[in-house]
Amino acid sequence: MTKDNPGEHQEPASDNILQQQQQQRPFQVVLVDIEKAAKDQEIHCVEKSLEGTVEELNFVALSYRWGEVQETVIDTHLGYLATITSFHLDDFFMLCDMMIRESNLQHIKYVWVDAICVDQDNYERRKATIHQMSNIYNKATYILAVPDLHMRHLLNVSMENEKIIQNSQNFNEYIYHLIQGNADQLHRLDNTFLDDIDVPSDPELRQLLTKYTVYFADGFTKPQKHYRFYDPEEVLEHLYEVNQTSLTRSQSLLRQDDDDDDDDDHKRNQTQIGGGNKPLKDLHHCNKMACPLDFHDEQPPQWRTDMVMPKKPWTHRIVKRNNAIRQKNNLKYWFLQLSDSSFSSFFTFDFTDPAFASDIPSAIYISPDEDYDRNPIHLQFHRLIIDRLTGLTFFEMMLQSRAMDRFYAILPQSKYKSNITQVAHWEINALLSVKLRLYEIMDTVDKWHLLFLSGDFLSVPSDALPTFATSTIDWASIVYHDDSEDPSSNYDMNKESTSITLHYHHHKDQAKDSDSSLYYLQLTPLEYYVVRQPYDSCDCPSVSRKTKLLCHSLQLDEDSLTVDIVCIPYYAGKKMLQEDTFQYNLFLAGSFIENKWIITKEIQSTAVPNWESHDNSDSSTNFNIY
Repeated sequence: MTKDNPGEHQEPASDNILQQQQQQRPFQVVLVDIEKAAKDQEIHCVEKSLEGTVEELNFVALSYRWGEVQETVIDTHLGYLATITSFHLDDFFMLCDMMIRESNLQHIKYVWVDAICVDQDNYERRKATIHQMSNIYNKATYILAVPDLHMRHLLNVSMENEKIIQNSQNFNEYIYHLIQGNADQLHRLDNTFLDDIDVPSDPELRQLLTKYTVYFADGFTKPQKHYRFYDPEEVLEHLYEVNQTSLTRSQSLLRQDDDDDDDDDHKRNQTQIGGGNKPLKDLHHCNKMACPLDFHDEQPPQWRTDMVMPKKPWTHRIVKRNNAIRQKNNLKYWFLQLSDSSFSSFFTFDFTDPAFASDIPSAIYISPDEDYDRNPIHLQFHRLIIDRLTGLTFFEMMLQSRAMDRFYAILPQSKYKSNITQVAHWEINALLSVKLRLYEIMDTVDKWHLLFLSGDFLSVPSDALPTFATSTIDWASIVYHDDSEDPSSNYDMNKESTSITLHYHHHKDQAKDSDSSLYYLQLTPLEYYVVRQPYDSCDCPSVSRKTKLLCHSLQLDEDSLTVDIVCIPYYAGKKMLQEDTFQYNLFLAGSFIENKWIITKEIQSTAVPNWESHDNSDSSTNFNIY
């Protein structure tokens, strides 16, 4: 702020000034007293030097997703008011209560949570804290990730969220031990659950339920080898019916035993009880032609069936519990909705050797069927955590984050960390500006990869310019290119600096009588394909619409423009029309004469038979993609 106009904010001349000030005085980080929050439900803030000793600076740093709840204002007594809208204070107090009982965190005095510990209204303080974000997390004794700290927001936005959270709370003990991998506790809870819902105590029936269905500990934790037509609910219904039939038959036999002695006249017809872990063929005898348990084995039976059975009392409740557990497949460390005074430890993830890493990555992962995933929940959950915590690329983290300060948080951990001093001048305000900046700072490999992700046939294209930065990437369906299989990239490795570059030029909008900047990527591939003219418009249904976009946005004459269609493969030396490489192609519509192109995805490579291959190893042709 200036003395002449205290209400006007001015950007500092350089980040170097801020860095010099920070070097003169150690950065003071704001922390919240955990015990006061837990026991007194009071937010008591203190300032500590980030350069302090381990004993002085013993704190937990929270990582969480912001929500939107009713605003709460807190006086930190450190010269600013904290306005909290990302989580409800009661949920934060409950988390602090868990911390003071957690085996590894109970001796830690403070917690850092940005909604309270960052002065969001003071630009200079906020900026200084953002610059120190990596140091704050590095200095933290523990980092605690709480994906549902915004639980009150989740409850407010939909009834479905409320049902999921309620089910999680109802089965919190089971989910807790399932994530921890505590098999003995899971088997104990299974038996208690069966008792509670009045399942007969017949040991053989219980073994059938717990070993040969997917709704109990074994089904949740061990890989399933069922035939693809195995229907878990159908199996459950069948076991119920067989059990009911057996009970009726036993009662009939008992009524026929009408003599006065103590023996059983029908001993040979009795079902043997007990027997431990018997194989399925010794446990289940069924004369039904289409017994659902036949699909339990990996080898398929000789017939197929599709049966619909009515729900029975205890089978319905087993399925309900299973659905609740499946809905818990989100992320890491601790879930607020599982909180319970009996739990004394959060979930632990060791990046060097996760507790489940030795089993999970080596376990056979079965591609899910359309309606049923045969992989156990334990495997699905931990594979997801390992992938999310160790498998994300730089731009996955960057583009999937919604935080406006993502560059401050992620750049220091990447090979592009030298750009951190420039972030303040980038005016990042939306995902488009993030992508444009990435195209400026990333190396050729990453820029090439990001471009092909944006043009992938599973991504959703946009008619807004620039088309290379406005498409919606389908992260859930993207298949990443494995360069180890074929390292021949479709650009000159000796000319990486010019293979893909970002440019812009001033553009005069005649309709609005205004000037703007048009961004374009200049791409120089080693090879490309062109559709021979003339082509059938039925094979290229999007060309007409793309022609209008080209002419309107780039001031081309629609009457005289001949639209060319180009395919650029991700790899050089590939046969572009091969079906298995279809998703590795980038399709462009534009003009060779004007050298103006936009990304299109509606063109099917196999639908256009007349492609001409062009060698561009001399770099004589480049494509300006808008």
